[in-house]
Amino acid sequence: MEDSKEKTKGHKKKNNHAIIIGGSIAGCLAAEVLSPYFDKVTLLEKGDFEDEVHPRKSVPQERHIHVLLQKGEKIMERIFPNLMHDLKAEGAVNVNLGQDIEWFQYGLWKKRCDMNFESHFFSRRLLDNCIRRRIRQNTKIRIQSQSSVEDFIFSVNEKEETTVVGVKIHTLTGITCLHGNLVVDARGLGSQTPNLLKSAGLGEVYKEKIKTNLGYVTRLYKRDPQSTERTIVVWSTPPKEKALGLMLPIENDRWMVSVGGWFNQFPKPESEDFLNYTRTILPVSNIYDRIKDLEPLDDIVRYRLPYAEWRHFEKLAKFPDGLLVIGAALCTTNPFYGQGMTLCAIQAELIQSTISGWIKGRYPTHYIQSSFTKIVQFSWDMAKTEDLRFPEIIGRRTPFITFKQWYSKKFARIAALTPFARKMQLDIIHMIKPTYWAFHPLIIIQMILFYFKRIK
Repeated sequence: MEDSKEKTKGHKKKNNHAIIIGGSIAGCLAAEVLSPYFDKVTLLEKGDFEDEVHPRKSVPQERHIHVLLQKGEKIMERIFPNLMHDLKAEGAVNVNLGQDIEWFQYGLWKKRCDMNFESHFFSRRLLDNCIRRRIRQNTKIRIQSQSSVEDFIFSVNEKEETTVVGVKIHTLTGITCLHGNLVVDARGLGSQTPNLLKSAGLGEVYKEKIKTNLGYVTRLYKRDPQSTERTIVVWSTPPKEKALGLMLPIENDRWMVSVGGWFNQFPKPESEDFLNYTRTILPVSNIYDRIKDLEPLDDIVRYRLPYAEWRHFEKLAKFPDGLLVIGAALCTTNPFYGQGMTLCAIQAELIQSTISGWIKGRYPTHYIQSSFTKIVQFSWDMAKTEDLRFPEIIGRRTPFITFKQWYSKKFARIAALTPFARKMQLDIIHMIKPTYWAFHPLIIIQMILFYFKRIK
């Protein structure tokens, strides 16, 4: 590793060049927000950044349902103005989340009501394509495809402080070095940054895991563009039920149907097992009733995630300056809660608001990396609280967690019955309002009234 370290003296301009590793959503967002602050930005993509059609090995989950929460929509729209217009022009479906969804949760169907709360449904590929086109239009961003990072280039000053000053890249023609002031790792789950930092003598990154052994399978079906059939969301009642299902309309007149669950409670990627699962394993058969006569458009695909993982780079005492780790390379939460892309957007927004201070020398990148903690903590705690409903999951169930589980279940059931609680639940799920809004006095009053009527 010594050949990756350089001795440096003095101070240099810090905004000549930013290097982004990975053309993922996180990587593209980071490249875009950094471009006004740096003379140039290089985005390194392991595959072909220009390819808008073929499946990508680096994004195994791309053929499954992805949900962009309203918080994420708003941030991405600020970073890429009129992005939602582009998505709708390509066929993304606008859905009223109060009126146009059949939502089953904790044994109750939620009453539909028009509450002016809308979201867009589309495939992950469509979102990636629209964002990547914006990146290609940015003259400050240079895209380098077929380039995988093998190692960081480190620099050590007189105080023995380590800085990342570039990367070693494996390309089609061999190994090359690329120097930069800032390196952002957005490689996703497969990122080797913890191993590279450990090999450089900078310490071991603490990894927090929640083992869920979850998985899901997905299939596309033909959708009648004139149909008024609604989106379906079927959620389990843990711990006795471990299955869930979603049926969302997406571009090109298609239904995307995903079903799966915790602890290997998901079907085989076979037609018969897929249909049987929707008919007998899900708590209600509404998805089966809808798809049994529809025309499938592709083969069934499966995705498995044995555990969620949070890599605590902020706790690394020797975290090198000039490095940031974002997106799934930082944290992967339970995808059933649909927070991943929105977390990437929030992290990009934080980079945008703090990078100027780093360039001016006010703080190291460790300060920015540590600032991600509050963002991730909210999502992690929410997912952990819900996942700990299953006794199979190892984890400490504090009285506070037990109370949150009890209250959130009651809150979800009240949200099935009253428009006010329903809107509040959507605001919290979509990160528009913090979780403490679930304790709004009116919701507590509604709970008391309804549960005095023996709704349990």
